[in-house]
Amino acid sequence: MALRTTSASLLAWTVSAGCVGDVPKDLIPGDDVLRSFQQQDSNPLLGRYQREYMVRLPQGYTGKERLPLLFYFHGWGDDFEWDGSFQEMSNKHNLIIVKPNGMTDGQDQMRSWNVGQPGRTDICNHKDVTEYEYTSCLTTKNTSICNCGTCYDDVRFTSDLAASLHDDLCIDESRIFASGTSFGAMFSYFLPPDLQRIGSTLRIRAVLPWYGAFYRNMLEVPQSVAGTSLLHFHGIGDTEVTMDGSESDDGYYFVPNTETMRAFARVNGCDASSRKITTQWDGQGNHNTGKLIGCEEWAGCTSAARVVLCSFHGGHGIWPAYSEKLMWSFLGTLSSETSVV
Repeated sequence: MALRTTSASLLAWTVSAGCVGDVPKDLIPGDDVLRSFQQQDSNPLLGRYQREYMVRLPQGYTGKERLPLLFYFHGWGDDFEWDGSFQEMSNKHNLIIVKPNGMTDGQDQMRSWNVGQPGRTDICNHKDVTEYEYTSCLTTKNTSICNCGTCYDDVRFTSDLAASLHDDLCIDESRIFASGTSFGAMFSYFLPPDLQRIGSTLRIRAVLPWYGAFYRNMLEVPQSVAGTSLLHFHGIGDTEVTMDGSESDDGYYFVPNTETMRAFARVNGCDASSRKITTQWDGQGNHNTGKLIGCEEWAGCTSAARVVLCSFHGGHGIWPAYSEKLMWSFLGTLSSETSVV
């Protein structure tokens, strides 16, 4: 079974109920636009602070057709400036792309995300890690040797950001996706169940993590996230976020990829074992640029979700040339709940 879409699924994907609206005056279809707003944290000790995000509307955006939206979360120490081939992806497939910026709070531009790790001592080897105590963690007294991220409530931020985007953009609420690299991929995993925990109305239809994972003892895939699809990418030579759960180069432990995939398969009523599937990008690239080894799928999902793992040659931080095309080939198979065929 390939990841490529059929003409029927593409029709279901692109034809949806419209909405009446204009293009916001500060946004330019086809370009990245920086926005910010004042965020109220869930922890009163952290109060209000400014959050930034980048918005890209496709060139054909009119404000009258409900479009899918992809959140992209950058890696640790990175920011929202990196763009890959998202511009082409957005314009070709009429996709809104939103890139939030993580917080630095005292760590010299080492932007990060809160994936539930603050205060935990069981996710790292204490002898091998470097402790990073962000100002927000010191303020909330949520510190530990294993800390390497902010303590600001990024789930609340994402929920509030989605609500604000809903007010001025024409979004298909049934096709909101989350992707990210490394620490951002870890946050994309953490996001769906925690949105439900805080009572948010935001639902993530699919997560597409690149070389990320749950920290050890933090796997959370409750039955309430049934219907959330997963397409996971990982380099077989990655020693920074390991595929098998062994200790990383910097002293952290992770849940093995296969354990996470099986958890998503279980809540989505998929087969207990995977089978190989083919894509048109199999074998593309080289060992230094992410040559695609292949993909496997836990098929037969009763929730209509899909659970797929793709592996490639190389280590951490690789973004192969085929990345966005492979991502869209998967997303294009997830038709809108409001589609009219």
